[in-house]
Amino acid sequence: MTRSEPFSQLLHCLYVYPLIVSLGRKRNLFIRVEMRKDDSDIRKHPLEAMYPGDDGAVLQKWAHTQVYVGSRMACCHDEIKIFLPAILSPQHHLLFTLFHVDLQTKQEAPKPVIVGYAALPLSTHAQLHSEVSLPIFRELVPHYLQDSIKEGLDYLEVEKMSSD
Repeated sequence: MTRSEPFSQLLHCLYVYPLIVSLGRKRNLFIRVEMRKDDSDIRKHPLEAMYPGDDGAVLQKWAHTQVYVGSRMACCHDEIKIFLPAILSPQHHLLFTLFHVDLQTKQEAPKPVIVGYAALPLSTHAQLHSEVSLPIFRELVPHYLQDSIKEGLDYLEVEKMSSD
């Protein structure tokens, strides 16, 4: 390192703390968080932007919260560290996928079932230092961030997710 080059890389990070998820009668919930460049192709893989729990490992495509067993209102205690690109476009966003795990089945490893999605546009919310409530929609469709598409989405009644 020389005086003319004190840093070799500029890093922008965002810390997300999912707080509460309420899904009525669903229990045993967990959340997958991913960063997407846009919402045009829902089959496209997310960006590798999630810091793993252990130091030195490569960035991941997803981060998961713990499974909150037995509670209808999941109160999360997870911290998710996200690597942000130097320039955020209006289409960059976080996608939260909410899963339910049925622990009543006799399977050795119960299969998680997707129960909903929530999206957080980063261009408008990346600077927030407060709690945000997000509506949860049932199905992921192309262009789900656009206002004309949002109006037609099937939202879960009264259910929402809060994050800080």
